[in-house]
Amino acid sequence: VESVKALAGAAASSPPHPIDLVLADIEAGRIGIQKCADSLWSLCEKEGWVYEMVINSRQVGVDPCNRDSAGCNVEEVASLMGDIAFVGWSWDKCAHARCAEIIPGDNEVEEFNRRLADGVTLALVEPNSIIFGSLAAGHTNLGLRAIQARVASNHPILSRGGKYSVQKLREKDPVMAQAVEMGIKWKVLRWPCRIRFPKVLEILTEAGNGNVQRPMNEVQGLLALHRRAAASDTPDWPAIGKYVIRGSPAWAPDVDWLIAFAVAKSGGVEGQLL
Repeated sequence: VESVKALAGAAASSPPHPIDLVLADIEAGRIGIQKCADSLWSLCEKEGWVYEMVINSRQVGVDPCNRDSAGCNVEEVASLMGDIAFVGWSWDKCAHARCAEIIPGDNEVEEFNRRLADGVTLALVEPNSIIFGSLAAGHTNLGLRAIQARVASNHPILSRGGKYSVQKLREKDPVMAQAVEMGIKWKVLRWPCRIRFPKVLEILTEAGNGNVQRPMNEVQGLLALHRRAAASDTPDWPAIGKYVIRGSPAWAPDVDWLIAFAVAKSGGVEGQLL
């Protein structure tokens, strides 16, 4: 890991990488979020940083960069699984699934998911089990993890005896039961990109969350506004606002009101608490 970090430092003094140029375009507002994400993914493929693999859900957690470190809408996972069970599982609907390898020896992603999981609605995280962080399709994967772990549920299709049941699900939808047991196919980003171009992961998850069933809500947007402002001595609120709504969330027209709330309710001059 240290050698890769050294290489990343050396790369910073070399001519701009094509990825740097695309990131500069999105920061300057010259391209949209989806075009930016597509360009970055293509460039990562050219670098040899992309592959596809079926991964069991227990090995994939929500990446800390997902939703600007807000993780996910935990309360939506169960309802998403219920919606999918009602209409039927579709492999095509998982075609957007993307994740990134963790840095070898680094437990940041696993610890993030351990704090997120409650053992009631989400599956507990076993030690040394998280190898990938989801960038898109994270809610679906969390649902598959929950069913596999047999957490509490009274859903008529998904549960038996007050817990999720793969056997009960198989009676209704054997294809979805296969997804629970086997996992889904992911497009995987290799871990060197996480070190050299961490912004790439943020852009990919922003673009993915713009079209998923459970998009970023306004509370997560408010938290994202505050976190970015608290990281600066002189917050550039207009720039922060534009950044947070790049994925075109439904509450984008209200971003000025959220900024006003964050300014008024951030704990005084230092603004460290919301």
